[in-house]
Amino acid sequence: MLLATRDLESVSILLGLKAFSAGCSALTGVEAIANGVPLFKAPRIVRAMRTELLLGSILGAMPFGVAVLASPWHVVPRAGQTVLSQVMAMAVGRTWAAILRILETRVATGCQPLSTPQ
Repeated sequence: MLLATRDLESVSILLGLKAFSAGCSALTGVEAIANGVPLFKAPRIVRAMRTELLLGSILGAMPFGVAVLASPWHVVPRAGQTVLSQVMAMAVGRTWAAILRILETRVATGCQPLSTPQ
């Protein structure tokens, strides 16, 4: 199925805005570390720099890890299911224990309930 290029232009703009907003929310971790520097043990600056480096490494490793896992399983974007959800299904399955673990994580992190697409 071929898509019209004008349809892809509007999607590209939305994806760019989504990426920008995700990057802005990621900066809150950097900001939290910067605001907490006075609470670090001495030498504060060195410890804060190490913490920032660790945060950056984790943020860089997460998408890389998803890409590494998605590649051999031939996971591709699908309507109604994220790539991360597909990777999770391949990694741990769709058993009751896996679903219970996902729900437990959502409750523990205070995530809002998922909305159903209209």
